[in-house]
Amino acid sequence: MAVAFDANLTTAPTVEDSSGTTVARATVAAAAAGARIFCLVGWDDTTVTLASVAGGGLTWTVHVQALAGANRHVAIASAHAPSGLASATTITATFSATAAGARTMAMFSMTGLVTGTTPVGTASSTTGTTTWSGGTIAGVGSGDAVVGFGKTILDAGTATPDTGYTEVHDFSASVRTHESVYRITAAAGSFTPGGTWSVAGSDTLGVAVAFAVLAGAPPQYLRPDGTTSAGLWVAVGAATLHASISEAAASDAEYAESAEATATADAFKVTTTNATDPLVSTGHIVRYRLGKNTAAGDAVQVTVRLKQGTTVIASWVRTVPDSATTYTETLTAAQADSITDYTLLDLEFEGVKI
Repeated sequence: MAVAFDANLTTAPTVEDSSGTTVARATVAAAAAGARIFCLVGWDDTTVTLASVAGGGLTWTVHVQALAGANRHVAIASAHAPSGLASATTITATFSATAAGARTMAMFSMTGLVTGTTPVGTASSTTGTTTWSGGTIAGVGSGDAVVGFGKTILDAGTATPDTGYTEVHDFSASVRTHESVYRITAAAGSFTPGGTWSVAGSDTLGVAVAFAVLAGAPPQYLRPDGTTSAGLWVAVGAATLHASISEAAASDAEYAESAEATATADAFKVTTTNATDPLVSTGHIVRYRLGKNTAAGDAVQVTVRLKQGTTVIASWVRTVPDSATTYTETLTAAQADSITDYTLLDLEFEGVKI
């Protein structure tokens, strides 16, 4: 699954220029299942640090934070959201003590990143007046994501992201200007997120984090594990229809057999073992074997349907050959993406004389 930007979860960040032990924001959009939520926090204080981030039932990690000048701070935290994150979910950042002011938070989400808490790397920088930098992260792979967050003392300023980076947030309040950016790398290397302020600021600083693209997970095999409807089909060589077609290696000693084919369609349906969402749109394959008990004779057609509940995810129509033949069907990306629950997948086989 390629890395992609998912959603801006705080489209109009604000700055609370008052003291407090926390800063909280409610998301204004939903994040997709499997997304990584990036939480960008800023505050002013000489010694107070970002202690934790919480909300949405997620496990948050504070990856990097930095101090510039006497009391300017920024930080990046993130969390993997296996089931996504609903709109209007409140996320709260808690400081180590009461922060003096300029408390702010911005969030966005990206998909296709690793699910663990360890990033490829982090960096920070406290140099620059007309520009900001998040520092340089080495060892970033092709297709990975690099995220940066910068801040300066500048009233009503704006920012322009460096070449190759996409801006998510650009906001100014209480004489502080902030910018967040991201980049999905096209090649491996070292990367330095940053931007340029509209006019020179002071106490400029930035932080950065990089996360790797989600590698291919081990394959999951869903096999028939229950019969929900049998029609006129019977199991041969096994006690149940689902057991007759569930072997890991095809065996023609066990199979599901239809009644003598007629012009009236007849179907049976089986449930399959549960799987987790692989978070990729490729490699979804359905395999089955079809054959007749006698050569020649009536022509029979079988429609195979992959279903989630009552929804047909994909279907294939085959004319049954004289001898047993294996068919391999690959779902399109759109069909794979239409699966929302890998614990509710069924297979239906419908035969009819043609």
